Order: sequence, then structure tokens, then C-alpha cells
Amino acid sequence: MIEDHIRRFFPAYTPQRMLAIRDGGESSQFTESLLSEGALERIAPYATSIRKVLKEKAEFLRCRGTLKSMRMALSWVGIENLTFTRLSAVTYEIDPGLIPNPIQIQAIQTALELSAPARAKLTRIYHGEFSVKYE
Repeated sequence: MIEDHIRRFFPAYTPQRMLAIRDGGESSQFTESLLSEGALERIAPYATSIRKVLKEKAEFLRCRGTLKSMRMALSWVGIENLTFTRLSAVTYEIDPGLIPNPIQIQAIQTALELSAPARAKLTRIYHGEFSVKYE
């Protein structure tokens, strides 16, 4: 119904163009708006590919608060080979598979804040002898 109304006033409008923008299929001036639409603007400074974030945004929002969404958000910041260790019903720790530098630690924290269950709490980031603990 609304599409008919839009076509009447904007005859050149095609939904494919808007869908291409929403799916991250092309670089656009709407990137910031599309990220904020899913409350993902905080991940942008750390993302290895904004296009990947936009492409996976809908799936991420459907499963937000699950281990799948946590892995997805961490993959956006370049952390793929990781190990989660659940310590209790609400606490967990993570081994990112490498010794992270300070920027990577911030990226991991941001990704987990956006994707982890609301009550979940990160207690430690570690790898081998490296360890950063959180209270």
C-alpha cells in the first residue's frame, strides 16, 4: 500500500536500490544511519569491514545476546579463532587466540558489550601468560 503511494509521487523509485543500500551492497552516504539503526555505531572504529557489518546486521540483531552474536561481533573486529569459557551463569572469559594490543582489547570489549547477553559479564581476556582481569 505505501509502495503504491510512493510510486505515485516518485515514479523513478525502485525498492531494489533501497535494498542494495540496506544490505551494504554498495558504499553509501547512509552507512552511519544504517549502523545507528541497529545500535552498531560503536563498532565502526574497530571494524575490519563495514560492508560485512551491514551485510550481517539483520542476522546479528535476530540472535543478539547469544554466543553466535558474540562470535559474529568479534569477527567484525578481526578476532576469529577464539575460545569462550563460561565460568557461571553470568560470567565468562575469552581467549582471542593471540596476545591483543590495547586497541584490540578495546575492540573486544566493544564487540562483547554490543553482543553479549545483558547480564553477562566479561571477567578476563587471556592468552597463554597474558591476562587482563575485570571486576
